Amino acid sequence: IIKKAEETQKIRIWVAACATGEEAYSMAILLRELMTPTQRSQIEVKIFATDVDPIALKRASQGVFLADAMKNLSAQQVKQFFIPKEATFEVVRTIREMVIFANHNIIKDAAFTKIDLVSCRNMLIYMQPALQQQVLHNIHFSLKQAGFLFLGKSENIGPLENEFEIIQRKWNVYQKCGNSRLPTLSYLSAYRGANALVKRASALPSSQPRFDP
Repeated sequence: IIKKAEETQKIRIWVAACATGEEAYSMAILLRELMTPTQRSQIEVKIFATDVDPIALKRASQGVFLADAMKNLSAQQVKQFFIPKEATFEVVRTIREMVIFANHNIIKDAAFTKIDLVSCRNMLIYMQPALQQQVLHNIHFSLKQAGFLFLGKSENIGPLENEFEIIQRKWNVYQKCGNSRLPTLSYLSAYRGANALVKRASALPSSQPRFDP
């Protein structure tokens, strides 16, 4: 992605169902570490992080996390990308400016286009097959040709296996094949199911999120 961006001078990433922002910020940290100083100055990076939960998005945009969320980071990463403040750590400005948080229902529409990488991890497992296909169709539409899709370990692309090539089976990384537009699915039933999904998700026990770049 970074190598191709040397020509386009843009990297566009979409983190769907971002919750309180750990994965979105992890993406920003990873890119920052992998890019050379020249690439950082020439390539515009935009990480769109979306969720249906306004409370989670508010927390995410603040970029403040408890010490437990730092457990998967090295001491150098914590020192370079966070500002310690009493019992919390605040994401540094250079990382925060790479991420744009927004309220969005991925079941309703794609929201973005020409995306290099969509990360949609551990959301599909809570959906019925019809909802999963609606989401995957929207992701397929948003991805640019040869764009990448990152799913959770227990998830798969189901009937869209001909539209994606498996790149990394262990981590469930796929690449979009071709640039054909898929048939439009019926949205109404999926949207009704989405409301039920949001209610179920709010009732699930919350686990302490952590960074994992």
